[in-house]
Amino acid sequence: MATEALLRWHRPDGSVVAPLDFVPLAESSGAIIEIGNWVIRTAANDLAAGTDLDRSVTVNVSPIQLRDVGFAATTRAVVETAGLAPERMILEIIESALVEPDPTVDQNLEALRRAGFPMAIDDFGTGYSSLAYVKQLAVDWIKIDRMFVNDLGCEHHDQVLVRTILRMAEELGLKVIAEGVETPEQLAILQSLGCHALQGFLLARPADDILAGHRTDLASMAS
Repeated sequence: MATEALLRWHRPDGSVVAPLDFVPLAESSGAIIEIGNWVIRTAANDLAAGTDLDRSVTVNVSPIQLRDVGFAATTRAVVETAGLAPERMILEIIESALVEPDPTVDQNLEALRRAGFPMAIDDFGTGYSSLAYVKQLAVDWIKIDRMFVNDLGCEHHDQVLVRTILRMAEELGLKVIAEGVETPEQLAILQSLGCHALQGFLLARPADDILAGHRTDLASMAS
C-alpha cells in the first residue's frame, strides 16, 4: 500500500489554488526547492510517525529540484532524521526533467539510487523518449498517465497500449501504477491485465489523515 503526497495551496477564504497555477511560479522563482524540501520532510515525518509499517509514500520531484546540487544530500538527511527507511519513499520524476543532459541531475539521481530510494517515471508515455529514460534511470516504477485510462472499455487502442506497457514492464522487471481510476470497469480491466498498483478516486479520495493526521492532502494507491 502506498500514498501519494499532494501539495495544495489554501487561501484564507477557504478556496484552493490548483498546483497547475502555483507550481510553475514556484519553479520560475526558485521557491520550489524550499517548498519541495518541506513536502519531503512533512511526508517523511508523517509516515515515520504512522503505525502502518507496510505503507510507502510517493513524492513528486520538480526538475528544478533535481538541478539543485544539494538535493540528494538534503533528501537523504531529511529521511534519516525522520527515522524513515529510504525504501519507503518513492520519488516520482517527470520525463521533462531528463530532456536535456545535465550532470547535476545525473549525480543527484545516482546518489539517490545508491541510497536506496525507489524511483518512478510519472505520466509515462505522454511524450519524449520514454523507453530511453527507462533504460537511463533504471527506475523501479512507471506510472501510466490517466489519458490512457480514461477511455478503457470503450477505446480498444487504449487497452492495447496499456497491455503493451505492462508487457514491457514485465520483461524489464518493473512495476506499473495506473492513475485516474474512477470507474469499476476501468478497475476490472486493469486488474485483468495484471497492473501492479492502481490510483484514483474510485479507490480513495484526497484526505489529510492517511499518514499521521497532518495537513498534507493525500490520495491512496491500492495494489
